[in-house]
Amino acid sequence: MLTDRKKWFAKGLHDGIPIMLGYFAVSIALGISARNAGMTAPQATLASALIMASAGQYIGFTLIAAGASYLEVMVMEAIANARYLLMSFSLSQKLHPKTGLLHRLLTL
Repeated sequence: MLTDRKKWFAKGLHDGIPIMLGYFAVSIALGISARNAGMTAPQATLASALIMASAGQYIGFTLIAAGASYLEVMVMEAIANARYLLMSFSLSQKLHPKTGLLHRLLTL
């Protein structure tokens, strides 16, 4: 049983290498963008921890570098991340019809 779990874990690590390399490349580009916006490493790390979409991070870093107001950054972040809201609405329709409202809201 334990060797089976180790085998599947190793397979998962192996299968995850391509996506890991893609995210690594994106993280380097976002780090450069944050640095060009005048952000420190802790600020960029916090932004990456709070903003899950790399497109939103890039928009935020670009607007900060351009000297945009907080309101402009918030509006653009909301627009950039609205696609996830729409995707979650679409996916919530795939839930069982008897799924309660609270559970549906938690899946958003």
